[in-house]
Amino acid sequence: MSQLVTNDIAGLITSQMPAIALVMNGTSEQDRKSKAERFARICLTAVRKNQKLIKCTQESFAAALMTCAQLNLEPNTPQGLAYLIPYGNECQFQIGYKGLLQLVYRSGIIASFNADVVYRAEVENGLFEYRKGITPTITHKVDLLHPEDREGELIAAYAACTLKGGGEGLLRLVDRKDIERAQKTSASLAAYKMYGKDSPWISSPEAMWMKTAIKRLVSWLPQTEMLAMAVDLDDKAERGEPQLSLPELTPTAGLNAALTEGGKRARPTNAEMETRRKEAADAWLATGNPIEDVEKLINAYARNWNTAQCEKVRQLAAEAMRSGARQERQEGTPAASERPETQPAPAANLITCPKTETQVSDWTCSDCEQRAGCPAWAE
Repeated sequence: MSQLVTNDIAGLITSQMPAIALVMNGTSEQDRKSKAERFARICLTAVRKNQKLIKCTQESFAAALMTCAQLNLEPNTPQGLAYLIPYGNECQFQIGYKGLLQLVYRSGIIASFNADVVYRAEVENGLFEYRKGITPTITHKVDLLHPEDREGELIAAYAACTLKGGGEGLLRLVDRKDIERAQKTSASLAAYKMYGKDSPWISSPEAMWMKTAIKRLVSWLPQTEMLAMAVDLDDKAERGEPQLSLPELTPTAGLNAALTEGGKRARPTNAEMETRRKEAADAWLATGNPIEDVEKLINAYARNWNTAQCEKVRQLAAEAMRSGARQERQEGTPAASERPETQPAPAANLITCPKTETQVSDWTCSDCEQRAGCPAWAE
């Protein structure tokens, strides 16, 4: 039965070659076709090596397969770029820290990058030093005579980069408390504790610590759609949430249509994303709290929020409003219907960005490196 299902998946993947080739990067149609054939072979190998993938639904397998193809990341290879992970009968896409690095480099944003983990012995022996400040710095030495210092208890992880065009580098460090907060929402770690199932937090802790630091750094970088999508899907996989819903499928034309539609998912334009960020920010500002508070909560500047982060800000704003209403009732404050109508929070001013020639709100570009000489601000 298992071999029969494997053969069905082989036929399924092969029949979807046009849809996969559609989203692959390539210099020509033949180049994309060759890459799609290689991609299909790698996916089939992944299924043969992990028989649990056979039990996954066609919908979830198709979605994870298409995500890997869109991001041009080969899954379940020794390079560790991305993974097709079975969670029960659902197949989920999960990006490795090396895949995340590849997307960052592809974005053309950064000039150089570095990430590593820090062990307790390194700190105790003076091999690691971290200084906070406006421009935080790290000194990380390696004692080649004592390689055992690179073993044992993990203390921290960091990711740093320099941007193209010069300017100060960016650095994010996560400590054990940050990691513990990330682990609390990990579905795989919860499954390991309850049922003894595999979890990358147990099998590859160094990689997971580094990936957490890299994701924190990425949230401070100018976002590309591919990078934002990869981080969003990885966060959903960590929480055990569905990543992508596809319609009811059959192993033939239905799946081909669904895969093709998956490759053509509409992506918001820059103007649409700016509108979403403004609406989310306005919702938060209506709570009476500064925008910096919610930026810290989701670890991203407002100007870089992706679709998922905008929705999260809206949820946090709604929770803050409900919390405030409950507190007012407990303190005997008159109900909203009895209070005089309040004026809405002032909307952010719109500025035409001379660089992108799009309408942006002034708070989104307040941290722009080119603000000092920007003619829009001079007006």
